[in-house]
Amino acid sequence: MQHKKIKVLIHFIYRYYAILALPIFIFLALNRTSRFDNFDYHSPVFSDGAGYYSYLVNFFAADVISDLPTNISQLTGDAFNVNREKNIIETKYTSGTAVLITPFFLLGNLIDNITGGNEDVFSRYYTNWVIFAACFYAALCLLLFQKIVFRLTKNHLMSLLIPLIFFIGTNIYFYAFDHCGFSHIYSMFCFAAIVYFTPNFYNNASIKYFMLLFFLLGIAVICRPTNAFFGLYFLFYQDETCRLKNRIRFFINNYKLLLLGVIIFILALSPQLYYWHNLTGKFIYYSYTDEGFTNWKSPYINTFLFSPLNGWLAYSPIIIIAIIGIIIGIKNKVQNSILTVTILVIAIYVFASWWCPNYGCAYGMRVMVEYYPLLIIPFSVAIIKIWSINSHIPKIMISLFILTCIIVNIDMLYYYDGCFYGNDWDWKAYVKLLEN
Repeated sequence: MQHKKIKVLIHFIYRYYAILALPIFIFLALNRTSRFDNFDYHSPVFSDGAGYYSYLVNFFAADVISDLPTNISQLTGDAFNVNREKNIIETKYTSGTAVLITPFFLLGNLIDNITGGNEDVFSRYYTNWVIFAACFYAALCLLLFQKIVFRLTKNHLMSLLIPLIFFIGTNIYFYAFDHCGFSHIYSMFCFAAIVYFTPNFYNNASIKYFMLLFFLLGIAVICRPTNAFFGLYFLFYQDETCRLKNRIRFFINNYKLLLLGVIIFILALSPQLYYWHNLTGKFIYYSYTDEGFTNWKSPYINTFLFSPLNGWLAYSPIIIIAIIGIIIGIKNKVQNSILTVTILVIAIYVFASWWCPNYGCAYGMRVMVEYYPLLIIPFSVAIIKIWSINSHIPKIMISLFILTCIIVNIDMLYYYDGCFYGNDWDWKAYVKLLEN
């Protein structure tokens, strides 16, 4: 009887996982951000977050641009420039994050108008709506992770625990609840949806899935232009019902869908194209000017992966389990293992070639957060494989490793200031961070 009650409880949590998680996420995010002033560098609308947020002001509150304080750019981390002659905010950042925040901004604006609050667009009130947006998409990511894992394991408990471990054992936590104005949680949502819905499309070639996938890819691209090569997952995905060797024939047979997908993709890009054309007279514009991938001949891969200054594995060592899962997948010829490796290798090479390979003030390698939907599958494969071994020792070892990673990650998050105050290989500063 007790066992049956536990199964019912697990099934209930499984069914309402995202709904149950959302208020907890909002509490955690508000708790993390409420301690700081709205123009503090910990604010969601500061630096990169302010650059993305500026699109919302441009598109929906242009009438207040001329009335913004003269030092508003400095107050929010110099992420944009207010052009008062053209009555437009100029920024190097792209608009995808703002597109996904838009429903929350408009809801906040509607409530403000109804209640007569007349809140400033850079006030705490509007910042909170950015927090609500990040928590909403984080909850959707949790839901999608859950469904991806369940598709693989067919186990309700595993599909609850594995996504939870990923959220609290990696830097997802930081970008969902601390720097929630940055693009990463929004890109991760797009990637998670692409990973989840791609098999659905290839199983029935449904027009709704095709439109959804191309729209998601378009939004992902204007979240971060380098997200474009995640389209490789959609193009080269295969399973038992959808072999790669038949892919060209598949698209020829469904060429109308492909043309429609391209149109949807362009429509998803249209806010960015409109903004660039309005600003420069060009539909395509490289807004980062002198910043670029200048290290492509000698990428800083060691720094990217292992440096105490935001190194990916230095701050999220739990990813090692996913790497083990990839190796297991390749060895056992698990489909899409090679595709996963290919996308990750391209991503690491490209990101490690950026002019600033540590990506400034961050917690871990933030540009890899969006790729976690790709890694949740090999992570699950590794857990399942280790748990199937007929010995308690590997199970105890993996459990202790996971628990240690989670405890250290949470402890560091609540001590971490948002910047690592040391050089690329300053292990003393890193150890001090761990000790605190």
